[in-house]
Amino acid sequence: MEFSFNFASNSCVLKILFDIGHPAHFHFFSEIIQRLKNANHDVLLVIREKDCTRELVEGQKLKFISRGKGAGGFTGRMFYLMKMFFFFRKIIRNEKPDIVVSFGSPYTALVRAVMKFPLILGTDAEPNKTERFFFKWPDVIITPDSFQHDYGEKHLCFRGTKELAYLSKDSIMVNPDSQDYVLVRFVEHGALHYKGLRHNYMQMREQLIGGLVELMSVQISSEENLSLSMQPYVIDEPSDLLHTKIANARIVVTESATVAAEAAVLGVPVIMISSLYWGYIRQLESLGVIIKREPGMDYYTEAVTLAKSVMDGKVEYPDIQEFLDEADDVNHFVISIIEKTVHEWKS
Repeated sequence: MEFSFNFASNSCVLKILFDIGHPAHFHFFSEIIQRLKNANHDVLLVIREKDCTRELVEGQKLKFISRGKGAGGFTGRMFYLMKMFFFFRKIIRNEKPDIVVSFGSPYTALVRAVMKFPLILGTDAEPNKTERFFFKWPDVIITPDSFQHDYGEKHLCFRGTKELAYLSKDSIMVNPDSQDYVLVRFVEHGALHYKGLRHNYMQMREQLIGGLVELMSVQISSEENLSLSMQPYVIDEPSDLLHTKIANARIVVTESATVAAEAAVLGVPVIMISSLYWGYIRQLESLGVIIKREPGMDYYTEAVTLAKSVMDGKVEYPDIQEFLDEADDVNHFVISIIEKTVHEWKS
């Protein structure tokens, strides 16, 4: 989809507010933000201090306001939702942005229900019944074309995955001599969608690592603290170097859907252990570039067997280049929609 609006050439400076709730959201918007800044637009970020988000934002010397680290548990999240409603309402009233852009944020959507301002919501994860409530208010919803819900005329889709906004084989240095390790990514326990398996998930992880270390060197990236037996394998490097670690791995075994997609678009064999079945995961699995298994003791054990088969060349790993060639320029797509939405709002 192409739009002809170009506010930079029209000398129209926009004030754009981004809500960043996760490092993955910042990665998605990072090139978009830089292009907007290069066009002299005024960009302000509101960030949740999740993992390395603050370090990433400060590293690019961007203006930001912190909204803290969020909250856990049902009661905590409900309180945080109310707190963020008033927090964002105040910021939007004071800053008066020309447009607000978020990645799946319920907070800006809730404020949009009571205030008039253009709101774009991007996401690649199909919402549950509760989250769907907040999809009423954005003016535009942007998703990959693999998204499994339809929100009508305001729903605009791009070909590809969100990871193509910031990753390519050409953007990361790959050293063939260093590809002698398995990279394992563990997500925060609260983010796991295990069904009745939470009580022994650490035991399953230990069994996975125990099997993998017999095959080759193991490096672990984890969002939460691990047991002592796994500590020697944890990467002691900044989280923002994870993409380089992915690109240089022989194989990736992950509980994270985002890391699975990142490995896939970088051409690295990936085994995903998760009950998540979002549209883009289904798409990449159908292409054969993700091997997916449900979490459980047997499947963690099977992941070791699969990893050995991949490393021994017994599993054919297809080339994803045709998929990449047919994908849209995601950054251009999003910027065009930002400009078009502001233009229509001001008309």
